[in-house]
Amino acid sequence: ENQDFKATKLKLLSFQRPHMRAFHYAWWSFFCAFFVWFALAPLLPEIQHSLQLDDGQIWVTNIVSVSSAFLSRFGARIPMGILLMLIAIPTAFTGLVNSYAGLIVLRFFVGIAGCGFVMCSLWTTSMFSKEIVGTVNSFAAGWGNLGGGMAQVVMGSLLFPLFRDVVYQGNSIDDATDSAWRVIFIFPAIVVFATGLVIIFTSD
Repeated sequence: ENQDFKATKLKLLSFQRPHMRAFHYAWWSFFCAFFVWFALAPLLPEIQHSLQLDDGQIWVTNIVSVSSAFLSRFGARIPMGILLMLIAIPTAFTGLVNSYAGLIVLRFFVGIAGCGFVMCSLWTTSMFSKEIVGTVNSFAAGWGNLGGGMAQVVMGSLLFPLFRDVVYQGNSIDDATDSAWRVIFIFPAIVVFATGLVIIFTSD
């Protein structure tokens, strides 16, 4: 630590409070936020078919998803935890969407997850000295951004086919597809909500 109580070394394998735990919680919460934000993307063709939407309507929901990310200007640990718990709610209710208007509202509120980047950067910057904060922020941002890519893999290539082809295999392909994309959003919602609670109660 330096005189401002900021860490002067980055110990990636450490989980010690306050600095390294804050670092790991910051990048993981950012990862979770981006995972949820991008979780719909690989499933949009199925959602478009289920809700009978045209390409223009899907485009509008993409715009709404991004625009809501500009709402937040504050944050670190508590706001990040609250953000994760809040975005878990619309994520959990994704399967209940039955209309174009519903998809727009859902994507707007899930899009608030994009604010996680600002909170992650503020959190890590407040914990590490100026000599290493650039390195710390690059690790946290890189690992956090990985959440968007992992959403493509986990939601689109693992959970969706598993539920469509195994869990709902007795149904017609349309029914199995519709049921699968609606159910799988429960999983990221649970992980993200739990992460928010853990961050609030066990970090600095």
